[in-house]
Amino acid sequence: MNNNDENKELTTNEHNSIQPAVVERVKKDIKGWSNALIIIGIISMIFAGFLSWVWGIILIILGVFSFFILEPAMYIVFGVTIILLGVINSITTSAGWGIYSIFQFVIGLFILKHYFDTKSFYDVVEIKSVKFLIISAGLFVLAAIVAATGFGLIVYDDIQYAQFAGLIIEISGYITILGTAAGLASIFTEKIFKLLPVVSTALCFLLFLAFIALSMLGKMSI
Repeated sequence: MNNNDENKELTTNEHNSIQPAVVERVKKDIKGWSNALIIIGIISMIFAGFLSWVWGIILIILGVFSFFILEPAMYIVFGVTIILLGVINSITTSAGWGIYSIFQFVIGLFILKHYFDTKSFYDVVEIKSVKFLIISAGLFVLAAIVAATGFGLIVYDDIQYAQFAGLIIEISGYITILGTAAGLASIFTEKIFKLLPVVSTALCFLLFLAFIALSMLGKMSI
């Protein structure tokens, strides 16, 4: 056996020994982020006067849900979710939250990098990539229904429903964040339906932009 063959065999053996370690590291890391999301969600609910209790509930749901999908694509979901939340904070809130949004951008990008560092996970573990497409499409439909309900209350033009309508639209905005994040995860992992993840992600993101626009209009009208 010549040196080239020996080097090739050594590289293959190293690759095979590293992959199981990557699988275990990803699963442990995703569980850690899931726990963190649940804790942040609980804190958001406790300090509802300062933080958003709606977002707290969504973070808890995302954290619990993540325990059932322990794979690198969840890094995309986590990272994009935090980045888009940072976008909301930077545009629709005070200067203090705007500064905090920079921290969210950095953390989100840091988490996204984990996906590219650990995607060899998929060389070892066979997964059904279509699940992220189904989740994204389902969240788009849910967000559209919730948003339509909110707009319906606004059109009804009853002052007693005004605050409730705003809350409903806020919920739909947060749902679009998760839908967009799941859609991007689907784009990176989908092996069968290549176009559908793009469509689902684009629709969720358009709803998210509409939510941002409404939030900015509401802020300017105050």
